[in-house]
This record gives sequence, structure tokens and C-alpha cells, in this order.
Amino acid sequence: MGAPLVAALLALVIAPSAQAAARCSTSTAQRYFQVRASGTTCRTAVIVADSFTEDGGPNALDQHSRRWRCRVVFASPGSDTPRPFSRVQCKRGPRVVGFMLRS
Repeated sequence: MGAPLVAALLALVIAPSAQAAARCSTSTAQRYFQVRASGTTCRTAVIVADSFTEDGGPNALDQHSRRWRCRVVFASPGSDTPRPFSRVQCKRGPRVVGFMLRS
């Protein structure tokens, strides 16, 4: 086996997965925070998080008006608790966006 072939195989094995969730920065003034994107860009993840509303149904839209299916994974018990937020996960095919939503 040639050295270039071995190096190429090692690069494939050691390379990080493209599906690893990227942490996306957001302003602390937003109603959502800790946005994570897997299989999509941070720009799309932030737009999806911004378009999601708990009372607006299970859908959110991205910048191309494509529908993302969202669900509340952890619901906040109330705003007077130590953790006044909900955890939300949105999916579109293999792509996933996760974020925390302030109550």
C-alpha cells in the first residue's frame, strides 16, 4: 500500500463527522439561545429558531420558506422556576436544529 493511500485513509478515519452539531452564537437579547445546527448552516439554524413560536404550531420556516417540523423536547414548568426555558428540536430530513427558548 502506498504512503499517499494510507494518508488518505487515515484522514477519512480521523476527520470529524460532517453531522457533528455546530454551536451557533446568538445575541443574549434574543428569546432563543444555545442554537445548535447539525447538517445545516448556523445561519439557517438561527432563522429556524427565530421563526418558531410555541403557539404557532409545530412548524418553522427557513430563509427559503422550507418547512421544518419542530417539537418541544423539554417544556418549562413556569417562569418562576430556576430553569425558565424550553428545549426545542426542529428537523427537516436528516438536518436538525436545536435551541433553548425563553419562557
